[in-house]
Amino acid sequence: MKSTLREKWRYITLKIHCQQQLPLTKDQFEKGLTNALLKLVGEIGYAKMMPRTITFDKDSAIVRVRRDSIDQARSALPLISNLNGMPAHLQTTYTSGTIRKSKTKQD
Repeated sequence: MKSTLREKWRYITLKIHCQQQLPLTKDQFEKGLTNALLKLVGEIGYAKMMPRTITFDKDSAIVRVRRDSIDQARSALPLISNLNGMPAHLQTTYTSGTIRKSKTKQD
């Protein structure tokens, strides 16, 4: 496949501020992220975005989205106020075109 025809992705590095003492698991984060994005951008916007969690730590994560919906994703992620019923806030710290660069900014 030609490189001009393949999907182009962007990687968003997030800082997770959760008020619970128990840290979130990756499954809880993905479920909460999916529910919140469906609520904020709808099913069509979510399908165009195609978000996927690449890495997850207790206080940070890297989420992959399609390049043409990066603005929509960056504006929707800080609006999330809870993940699976736990009060949480997501802060976008960096956006990159490669996973390697995002991982250096995650630390």
